Amino acid sequence: MGKSLDDISVDTVGVSNAAKEIGRINNTIQNEFSIIEVAMNNLSKNWNGYGKDNVFSQYKTFKKNYQDDSRRNRYSTIKNHTQFLDEIVAKGYVETEKTNVDLVKNYSDSIADQYK
Repeated sequence: MGKSLDDISVDTVGVSNAAKEIGRINNTIQNEFSIIEVAMNNLSKNWNGYGKDNVFSQYKTFKKNYQDDSRRNRYSTIKNHTQFLDEIVAKGYVETEKTNVDLVKNYSDSIADQYK
């Protein structure tokens, strides 16, 4: 049998922590591109051969897909997802539950007032 609504809960601290960790990793990846760029430039000076152009082309495509300024790049997509998890799921869940509890309390108080 399925769970009732009373059995469903969200670990908001866990969701918020996961969002922060994903965001931290996303920023680390973003920052590592400058280190990789230096290594690629040093490698380019000493590498002659057919594979060089293919490797550098693949790297530039990967970097562009991750970092370019469009809203559809991977960095922005992951950043938006972490904001959704932290702001909507974690904080929104707590606020929604508080509102629900307040509504039930107000409704219960209203019903109780009718029978005084």
